Amino acid sequence: MAGRWYMPVGLPGSYITVSTKVRREVVERAKALGINVSRSLREKLEEEVERRELELLKRELDSLRDALEALDVERIVKHVREIGGADARPAFRRVVAGESARADWQR
Repeated sequence: MAGRWYMPVGLPGSYITVSTKVRREVVERAKALGINVSRSLREKLEEEVERRELELLKRELDSLRDALEALDVERIVKHVREIGGADARPAFRRVVAGESARADWQR
């Protein structure tokens, strides 16, 4: 599901086997250069997953930024101060939703 943040699933340190086809020539050249093919593939996959997770997180933060910038903080603070104390939390939620904080007093 796009647009959702997912945490890793499974036990820490648990592994599965993933196979891929690579041209024989490339693997032979890598071994001749002392490259650990398994480790290199694992590290590149981990880097790509992290890069894409960060991209997804950035997109989500950008959408939240737009919503937060639309809030009139001064108006919210004014209404919360009018209500005051522990009663301020429900009023705050209503102000954020675009309703009047004074609705609490009319109940």
